[in-house]
Amino acid sequence: MLEDYEDFLRNNQLPAWEKNHPLAQRLTGRSRQAEEVYATYRADIEHDSPEISANTIRHLILQAVFLLTRQIQNLEQEFLKNGGIRERMTAARRDTRDATAASPAPTPTTPLCPLCGADMRRRTARAGSHAGNLFWGCSSYPECRGTRPMEKA
Repeated sequence: MLEDYEDFLRNNQLPAWEKNHPLAQRLTGRSRQAEEVYATYRADIEHDSPEISANTIRHLILQAVFLLTRQIQNLEQEFLKNGGIRERMTAARRDTRDATAASPAPTPTTPLCPLCGADMRRRTARAGSHAGNLFWGCSSYPECRGTRPMEKA
């Protein structure tokens, strides 16, 4: 769309305003108002002069591109810092599960994982033929999937 307006200006031998042009600076000042709506720019967009109309829309497109680019960069940084939705959901589930676990923190009598050697936690099977039964699961789950059967007391 930006190219279309720039082509229109070029084909009609009309100048494309640079950001230091007085009318472009006036538009930038309007964009810093508390509430920015169509009525803010209506007079310039619907102006009789094609130069003013086209440059106003071109200026608004440039502002939108700038803001969207900045938002994408911020989202990218947040993703790199905090991970995506799946990572955050997995971490939240793990934190909730650990906070409400029926077993206390590992004790010296807690077995060690046969795969990685980490402490194990008491877990309850949620599905399959063993649903509802207790077993030992690795505290490093889901990175490690080591398990041991629970000794019957």
